[in-house]
Amino acid sequence: MSALLPVALDLTRLTVAVIGDGPRAERRVALLREVGARDIRVFNQVPPGRSLDGVAVAFIADLPGRQIDDAADMARAAGALVNVEDVPADCDFQSAAVVRRGDLAVGVWTNGRCPMLARVLRQFLDRLLPADFGRVLDRLADDRKRLKPAKSGRLVLEAAALRAVARLNAPSLDGSRRFDA
Repeated sequence: MSALLPVALDLTRLTVAVIGDGPRAERRVALLREVGARDIRVFNQVPPGRSLDGVAVAFIADLPGRQIDDAADMARAAGALVNVEDVPADCDFQSAAVVRRGDLAVGVWTNGRCPMLARVLRQFLDRLLPADFGRVLDRLADDRKRLKPAKSGRLVLEAAALRAVARLNAPSLDGSRRFDA
């Protein structure tokens, strides 16, 4: 059984380091920028003689063997949580395969046992959830504010959420359908 606790990090508040020189490190930097990380420090190799003080999260990828260990040790010494791409045993945390629709995010983890399964499930969910499905969250959030004082508010919101999910149909092959919120 997995000891993972799925969490979401607010990367607008944390300093993130990406240590590595290659396509996986570049993809990680691009993803961090896409999700709104504000303070990203990028190192092509282990920064000798430099500290990673202030770094809360470190991603390591595309480094030769011993440099991976050195980078992980340096990041942990600075108090950072470490993710070594494709080496679950060396990770303090794992990234999920994520589908995003506005503020709605759905993540899939496999505890590092089969990232391919996580990717395939993410692709399935990406086809299942229409591009505009984030509007459901927006509408429910507005309803939540309005209904919060009412004792029946929780039940009304749960019923609305269940109706929204029940209306999901298998996606068309071209993925062009829209959700009718």
